[in-house]
Amino acid sequence: MPFSVIRPSIIGKVAAQSLKLASNFSIRGVTSRGIFTLLDDQTIVFLSRESFKGPLNVLFSWNSPALEQIDLQSKGQIIQNRFVFSSLELQIDCQETELWSATDIWNPTNLPPLNYDNKNLVDFLRFFQSHAENELVHSVLSSIDPTVPPHPDMDGRYLQEIEQIDFALRVGDIDAIQRSAYFFAGRGRGLTPSGDDFLLGVVYGLYCLQEKLAEEQINLAGPLVNLVKQRSTLISANLIEYAAAGEVDERLGAAFHAMVAPSERTQNALEALLSWGSSSGMDAAAGMILLLNAMR
Repeated sequence: MPFSVIRPSIIGKVAAQSLKLASNFSIRGVTSRGIFTLLDDQTIVFLSRESFKGPLNVLFSWNSPALEQIDLQSKGQIIQNRFVFSSLELQIDCQETELWSATDIWNPTNLPPLNYDNKNLVDFLRFFQSHAENELVHSVLSSIDPTVPPHPDMDGRYLQEIEQIDFALRVGDIDAIQRSAYFFAGRGRGLTPSGDDFLLGVVYGLYCLQEKLAEEQINLAGPLVNLVKQRSTLISANLIEYAAAGEVDERLGAAFHAMVAPSERTQNALEALLSWGSSSGMDAAAGMILLLNAMR
């Protein structure tokens, strides 16, 4: 096979910064949605088959047969912002790739006026519930709508810990949120367990609302990030760390801001969030909605 040089169209700002510092890479995971590369600074950069932008995503066309050769044994060096594969006739050149940052679009200074109520939040949760049964979505719904009983086939501790997090968010209680976040961090299967995605939703909401919160509430994000780092996967640790600084997948940013100020475009944003992972979008939505409810 001839030597191939692939030039991506867009790269997340965090991924671009990591490439400048890294020397080597290996392959951490290969999925239908793309390839997870592990840099030697312990950052995960995602070579995405999808069109969605994110802080760690590299977007390009997958029409080159050379890309299909990448497997878990592939590795190489990072040379001048290029992935140079050691055993493949392939380079992925990110030197002149367009940068993308979520904070250029959504940040605390341009947050729209809060214009949601309890009915809006219940409707959002019921929207997600109508697409798939989800333990976190149902538990948050039971927490904020007293007419919804706990699901008989679900772990009752989910509701208990969610109500504890809701209390901690309202009063800025670090000890309380650490106790309950310990239950969620690393809980679930996959590259990003559902409990991590739930906490990520909370952390991103704290970032976005920071200009409207007390200092003790803003400070709750740090312990959540640290717990995921200690108890879960490297990918989850990366994602929640950058969410605390406002860098998230575009579907997450759009959905949160659509829920803060509901409009005719809100449903489109929620539908897009459904495509983020197998259940990650719904899990993160449950965390964002719990935060919005606590902040009412």
